[in-house]
Amino acid sequence: MNNDLLSFDNQKKQLEREVADFLLQAAQFEKIKIQEIKPIAQEILPDFEKISNFSELLIFLEKISKKWSFFSFLFNKYKNELDKIKEQQIIERLSTYLKNINPKSCN
Repeated sequence: MNNDLLSFDNQKKQLEREVADFLLQAAQFEKIKIQEIKPIAQEILPDFEKISNFSELLIFLEKISKKWSFFSFLFNKYKNELDKIKEQQIIERLSTYLKNINPKSCN
């Protein structure tokens, strides 16, 4: 198993804990009734289990945050993380490209 897959699995486990925490906090702050926790969890669990990559994770978070606004923070958090990763990848590719075009000017 490669590091990317391990990293994603760790992120998915972290998200699972965060979703549970947000459900409990929503009940604590009376955004939902305590009796709603189990039905909400049962509704989102099948989709959560299907998540196999970061894009699917974001789609899942967007879907649940549209239905239950208290999940919006999680969607924004993970979307910002993905944006940072994409930005870093672009910078790395651009840097490599520039070094290959004009190696003398980059030293």
